[in-house]
Amino acid sequence: MRRYITTLFFFFLLVQLMAQNTTVIKEVDSLYREDQFYMGLNLNFLTNTPQNATRRGISGGVRMGFLRDFPISKTRKTAVAIGLGLSYDQYRHNLLIQPSENNLPSTFSIIPEEVSLKKNRLTMATVEIPFEFRLRTSSATNYDFFRFYSGITIGYTFWHKAIYEGGGVLISSTAIPEFEKLRLGATLSVGYDSFNAFIYYGLNPFFNTSAKTTNQETVTFQAFKVGLIFYFL
Repeated sequence: MRRYITTLFFFFLLVQLMAQNTTVIKEVDSLYREDQFYMGLNLNFLTNTPQNATRRGISGGVRMGFLRDFPISKTRKTAVAIGLGLSYDQYRHNLLIQPSENNLPSTFSIIPEEVSLKKNRLTMATVEIPFEFRLRTSSATNYDFFRFYSGITIGYTFWHKAIYEGGGVLISSTAIPEFEKLRLGATLSVGYDSFNAFIYYGLNPFFNTSAKTTNQETVTFQAFKVGLIFYFL
């Protein structure tokens, strides 16, 4: 029995030594694709606001999705991509949105500073189709590289909610008649390795031209987002 165990021990030792002296050659994938999953965190701002309409508090959002990478150069350092994603965003502001009944126009009014405001925000969830033109310094064996991705995002906001709570009053609505569900935005991602700065600029407003304040100013809220985006695989 002892001889059998000794023989078995030397057999496994020999196999280990042979394995250590064997060079493993990895096949290089010359048809590799980059950055096909993404997740981002951003701060949200409003641009083109009516007079005295401002951001109140910190507004943020998240986005995630999949992008199919299509290299268009032999080095695969230039590519285009198209994908499908989802974003969730909040915008805190001082504009009271009061939808009316019987298909009448909603009321948009500035909340006086003396009102004890607990919350006033516009929240939305959007399905997105991003298009990107991609420049990068990657290779089949280099996973840490610089990237410069610019593009356009087409989105459809399938859910939105305006909620106000202050002065003992609660107003909530998920059906604002003037709300535009189509979202268009220009995007830019620049970075190295896992960390990339992300910018989104909304090309169309949240509301149509019939949305006006009590002073007859058009409510042309547009989104501006800055944050970080992480790419995987």
